[in-house]
Amino acid sequence: MTKLNNKRRTTIPKNTKAVLAVLKERAHTRNTITYGDLAEQIGLTYKAALAMRSPLNYIRDHVCLPHNRPWLWMLAVRKDTRRPGESATDGTGVTIYGQDGEQRWQKIKQETYDYDWSGVEIECE
Repeated sequence: MTKLNNKRRTTIPKNTKAVLAVLKERAHTRNTITYGDLAEQIGLTYKAALAMRSPLNYIRDHVCLPHNRPWLWMLAVRKDTRRPGESATDGTGVTIYGQDGEQRWQKIKQETYDYDWSGVEIECE
């Protein structure tokens, strides 16, 4: 369990720590990873790619956005487009699709690659 604002508690989704570790390594090596490959790398089957949604959303909502960190969760991408699914930016007011989407996508990746993720961990009680 993680404490949020000292009032609200939330459960950390299964595999979130493992997903975070893979994404931090991808940022370090300046690469993205498909949802399927991410699932396999943490010991799930390639077909379990949908199981990545909860850990990625947790990383977005609890590790990155509230701490003004770059968007690490966005390094997990679709195999066909090599970009995150459209729901990856939910709640951010940003899209990487459409007009100027490529420029925003490149900026997000660059900021994420350049950030020092070494001390970032999932905090548990």
